[in-house]
Amino acid sequence: MDATWVVPEAEVALDVGAVLEATSLAAAAAASLLRKAGDLDAPVPGLTWTIDGLGRHLAMACAGFAASAEDRFGGLDADGTAALLARIAEVETDGTPAGLAAAVEAAAAAFVSAAARPPGDWLPTPWYRPDKENHLATMACLVLGELTVHGEDLAGAVDQPWSTDAEVARLVVTGVFPAKLPVIADAEAAAGVRATYELVVDGGPSFSLRLDGEGVTIGPAGATAVDCHVGADPVTMLLYAYGRRPAEELFAAGLLRSWGPDPSLGPRLKGYLRNP
Repeated sequence: MDATWVVPEAEVALDVGAVLEATSLAAAAAASLLRKAGDLDAPVPGLTWTIDGLGRHLAMACAGFAASAEDRFGGLDADGTAALLARIAEVETDGTPAGLAAAVEAAAAAFVSAAARPPGDWLPTPWYRPDKENHLATMACLVLGELTVHGEDLAGAVDQPWSTDAEVARLVVTGVFPAKLPVIADAEAAAGVRATYELVVDGGPSFSLRLDGEGVTIGPAGATAVDCHVGADPVTMLLYAYGRRPAEELFAAGLLRSWGPDPSLGPRLKGYLRNP
C-alpha cells in the first residue's frame, strides 16, 4: 500500500500512517472519556443522544467502516447487505461504561487494521445508499472526524477537558471536505445561489467550493475565479463545518475570516451546508 492517499475530488495528498495513528489515539481518548461516565443515560450537551447512545454510535460507525475496508459488502445482494448492517448495529457491550469503551476501541482497531491493507481504494458504503462507494481516504478521515468531534461532545458530557490537535483537524478537513461538502448541501437553502468560495485552512489545504444554483461542487484551489475566500486555522474550520461553533460568533471573534470581491458571502456559507 502506498504511503499516501490522494483525495480524488481535490487532488490533495494524505499521509496514511498519520491518519491511522491519529485514529487509534482518538479512539483511546474517546474510550477514556466513556470510562469516566457515571451515568450512561446522562444527556450529551448539544446533541439528542445520551452518553450510551453516542458511544454506541461511535462503535457502530467504526465497525461499519471496518466492514467496508475489509470489503465484506462486496458481492452481497440487498438481503445480505441488510443482514450485515443489522449485525453491525448490534453493538456488543455489558451495559457498563468500561464495556462501551471497549466496544469503541475494538471497532476502531478493526478499522485501522483493515485500512492498513485494503483490497482497493474505492469500497462499498451501502448505509449511505445501496450503490454508494467511498474512497478509503474519505472513509478513514470520516472515522477520525467522528472520534475527534464526538470526543469533544463526550468531554462536555463527563465534564472533562478536551483539546483538538491542529494536525488531526487538518487531516479530517483534508479527507472529508472534498467528498462530503457536495453531498451535505442544503438543497432548499442553496437553491438559486450562485457563488464560488475558496476555503483556506491556515497551513493548507485549500479548496474551491462552487454553488451553481442547484448544488455544490468541490475542486482544487485556484481552479476558478473566486467571489469570497473563507479562512481559519484547522481546528476552527473543523468545528465550524461540523456545527460545533456558531458561524456568526467565529466571524465576530475573527477566528473565521472572509475576504475577496464579496466578503459578505462568508458568513452565509454555513447556511447552505448541513453538518457532515
